[in-house]
Amino acid sequence: MGSYQTHMLTGAACGALVAWLVPSVPHVTTAIVPLLRDTPEMQTVAWIVGSGVMALWPDGDHPASKSARVLWTVGTCMVVGVLGVWWMTPHIVPTIVSSMRAMGWLVPPIWAGLTVVLALVLSLWSGGHRRRTHSLVTASMLGGIAGVTWVLASLIRDPLLSILASAVWISTAGLAWGILCHLPPDICTVAGVPVFYPFRGPVVGKGIVIPEPVVQVVSAGIVVAYLVHLWGR
Repeated sequence: MGSYQTHMLTGAACGALVAWLVPSVPHVTTAIVPLLRDTPEMQTVAWIVGSGVMALWPDGDHPASKSARVLWTVGTCMVVGVLGVWWMTPHIVPTIVSSMRAMGWLVPPIWAGLTVVLALVLSLWSGGHRRRTHSLVTASMLGGIAGVTWVLASLIRDPLLSILASAVWISTAGLAWGILCHLPPDICTVAGVPVFYPFRGPVVGKGIVIPEPVVQVVSAGIVVAYLVHLWGR
C-alpha cells in the first residue's frame, strides 16, 4: 500500500495535469469557496490541493492505515475551514451578498457534509481493502450520478433543489476523481489492484513494482513544473 505522502503527491500531480490540459476545470472550486471567484491562480492551487486530499479517501477502507488517519484529520480541518469561510463570507465580502439571495451560499455546507458521509458509507461498504473504494466500477457509478445531477442542476428552476443537485454532483464527482487519483501508486505495488471489482477482471499492476521514492519525485516534479508554468505566463 502506498504511503499517504505518495497518494497526496500523486493526487496533486493528477490535479496539476488536468488543470494544465483543461484550464477551466479548477473553476469548480469557486462553488465551494466563493472567495476564489476572481483569482484564477488560487482556484488552481485549491484544485491541486483538493485533488491531493481527495486521493486519500479510498484508503478509508483500511481504518488502521496512516492514510485513513491523515484523511480524516485533514478532511475534518477542510470541512471546518469551508464552513468557517462560508459563515464569514457575507461579512467580509459584501459584493457576493447578492449570490446569497439565490441560496448559492448553501452549497459549501451541504457539499462538506455530503462528501464526508458518502466517503464513510463507501468505506464501510468497501468489502475489504482495495476493493470497492479502489474500483473503476465505483468511480463510474459516482461519475454517472455526478453527470445526471449536473444536468438536473442546470435544468431545475427551483433554487433550493438546484442547490441540492449542485452539491450532489460536486461531491460525487470529487469522490470519483479521488479514486482515479488514488490508483496510480497502488498499481505500482506487488499486489496490484483489481480495478473492476466486484466484476472479474485483471489485477492491474500485479508484479510490477515502481519504488515509492520514484513515484513521489515524478509526482512532485509534475506539480512544480505546472506551478512554474502557471505563474510564468
